[in-house]
Amino acid sequence: MLSLESRALTLGYDKNIVIKELDLAIPTGKITVLIGSNGCGKSTLLRALARLLKPVSGQIFLAGETISQISGSEIAKRLSILPQGPDAPEEMTVYQLVRQGRYPHQSWFQGWSATDEEMVERALEATELTDLRNRPLQKLSGGQKQRAWIALTLAQDTDIILLDEPTTYLDLSHQIDILELLHEQNKDANKTIVMVLHDLYLACRYADHLVTLKDGRIYDQGKPGDIVTEDMIRAVFELECRIIFDPLNGTPICIPHGRSTSRPEEFHA
Repeated sequence: MLSLESRALTLGYDKNIVIKELDLAIPTGKITVLIGSNGCGKSTLLRALARLLKPVSGQIFLAGETISQISGSEIAKRLSILPQGPDAPEEMTVYQLVRQGRYPHQSWFQGWSATDEEMVERALEATELTDLRNRPLQKLSGGQKQRAWIALTLAQDTDIILLDEPTTYLDLSHQIDILELLHEQNKDANKTIVMVLHDLYLACRYADHLVTLKDGRIYDQGKPGDIVTEDMIRAVFELECRIIFDPLNGTPICIPHGRSTSRPEEFHA
């Protein structure tokens, strides 16, 4: 499996530094979720890991190689990214969109192959879109459209998948559908997945490894049950809360006190 890591990574826009000398090794074959308050650098870090943003200083390594020295076409065979709010012509069909995931594998000397078609069909099947293959994107629901974009990344057939807020604007049932799909890809296809999520409950439920960012640095990282504490929530999100554990999954749940709620003397889970 491919490794992905940063060393002394500093990122920014113009003179605004967002990430500061960050060392991070993404666990291979696991689901890693980046969390933190707005503006802490989650999406910026994800873009840099995909080589969409040039570092101010420091390096990113993909399979031990400096990512800046790997060709774009070669990176696209190893690593895929689904940005927040991706865009495509609304008249494009599901099949046409998913087919684009195979473009990194094309060349002047190799056209569309049986392998390409097989990977597209597998991606459609995995995302339960086979029956919708000829439907235009404009006629899909929000959840169906997001699954179509994920199918594109699956057809690309990379070892590492990066996703920026893959559940944004979806209702709860569709959020769970998307995250369960990604969980299956991680477990069944051994994909390394890195996601940015805002929902702390879902982050804790689906992450094997949680990375908490604060002021452009890693505040803490590890298994959700080990690092999600009332002190961490207070420090990173400036929120008073109680942490209880999900009786179904054993993962942490953050219960905010709220602005108008005084801190209870006793709490019964």
